[in-house]
Amino acid sequence: MQLVAHTAALYGTARRRIDYIETLLPTKMVGFDRALDRDVAFVTVELLNTWARFSRTLYFSVCRGVRDSAGSRVLTSMDLRDFDAAQRFASQRFRNHPLPAGPLNHRHEPNWLDPNILQTLLNDIGATNSATVNSALSVSTRVFQDLPSIRNFYGHRGADTARKAKNVARNYMTSPSLHPTELCLTFAPGRAQSILRDWVYDLRSIMRLAVA
Repeated sequence: MQLVAHTAALYGTARRRIDYIETLLPTKMVGFDRALDRDVAFVTVELLNTWARFSRTLYFSVCRGVRDSAGSRVLTSMDLRDFDAAQRFASQRFRNHPLPAGPLNHRHEPNWLDPNILQTLLNDIGATNSATVNSALSVSTRVFQDLPSIRNFYGHRGADTARKAKNVARNYMTSPSLHPTELCLTFAPGRAQSILRDWVYDLRSIMRLAVA
């Protein structure tokens, strides 16, 4: 995602991507098949990637003085309008050893999948929207704990990632014997949509609240 002048534009881009990948998911309880397995794998990977891009873009846009949904400029107590300075600050913040001199790249940056990264950085730079983002990330959901385990299974499909993916089922009162795709498409007790659709809804809601 490119840096934005208004947070609403960032949410709009993320929402369109999430809305698209959500169309790949069935709305009813269905059985396992290979086509759905491919779709669920794609959705889990893209959903987390969209969050990571959103988190990263929001941080750098805040450093540049983005405007919130009300049109007010987001201010910071640190001057990090230079991209390289903002990147170096974010990268060094979570390392115990000095970064190399010269230009940095994505590999030096923190793990944007972790919501604590965005919270910590915005708090540290004194961003005036930090309370809004913190409130958005306080939404009751296990998406940041459980979705990565499922995504890692599809990325590696090894014994260890399969075991961790199956353990996710216990958080939703479903059988750990389910294949991760079956788990994603299962309706947890009392829920009107699948576990994966709940995660889609939660992440979209968090993003919407974060840019308010």
